[in-house]
Amino acid sequence: MTANKATWLSRLQPVIKLLITALAAYYLIMVAIENFSEIKTIHIDSPLKIITAFILSLMLYALVIAALVLAWVAQFDYKQPKVLTVIYLKSQALKYLPGNFFHFAYRHKATVDLGQSHKQVMKATVMESAGLIFAALLMAHLSLFQSSNNLLWLNKLDIPIVLLLVFDALVLISVIRWMKWRFFYAQLVWFIAYFIGMGIIIIIMIIAWGFSPQAFLSMTTCYALAWLAGYLLPGAPGGIGVREAVFIAVSKPTLEESEALILIAGIRLISLSYEAIAYFFAARISHLLFRQSENTK
Repeated sequence: MTANKATWLSRLQPVIKLLITALAAYYLIMVAIENFSEIKTIHIDSPLKIITAFILSLMLYALVIAALVLAWVAQFDYKQPKVLTVIYLKSQALKYLPGNFFHFAYRHKATVDLGQSHKQVMKATVMESAGLIFAALLMAHLSLFQSSNNLLWLNKLDIPIVLLLVFDALVLISVIRWMKWRFFYAQLVWFIAYFIGMGIIIIIMIIAWGFSPQAFLSMTTCYALAWLAGYLLPGAPGGIGVREAVFIAVSKPTLEESEALILIAGIRLISLSYEAIAYFFAARISHLLFRQSENTK
């Protein structure tokens, strides 16, 4: 009975992935078609401003990925930081391969080959995922504390702020007790920094494109929810399609669909560009991050 259930689940997984990917792609295509005329009418005041924003965002994205690298290296007490950084940066590019798990597999095998135990690497992966998910959830509801919030789905929530504060405190205490104090200080801060950095990138792009000003917390919330959906749902490799569709959906009505589409497409272009660069120049980036550390084997 158990074997049959496992067989059916293994057969259903590709179907579920294909279905989610197809639905996300269909939604994005429909949004693009419906807003094609509006996208054509968007006036770019200065191409130089767009290029400058892209370069600035690319540099900032490099910093937020460095935050994730530091959180990962902290799992191993900062031993062999340069080699671990190279492995992590190269694994980021592999998440776009079909299956959406090759980056975990590569990172696991390469780290074990350094001398780390399977148990330690598995624990590090689980803790990284749990920490990122918690940080995303934490950032995702920060907009509830913003008095001028105009996100449609948030305005429909009727949750007393005091209850949210109590909930935050209880969850935070639970996380600290489960993952120990070292995790909270050395990693959770880096995960939160990642989402804050992505929120800043969105604001930079909004200014560059000349879109109407948006609240930082609202945009960070939208990205955190979109990232969470792309990370958790068994969809396209690297969350492509799923993340974009969710961002457009949750940013209503504060952003026009055409604007949201441009912003999330820009973020995807920035991430793809940097991850390609990081794959080929991982050793150099590793040296810049840990210039004073010895690359022991």
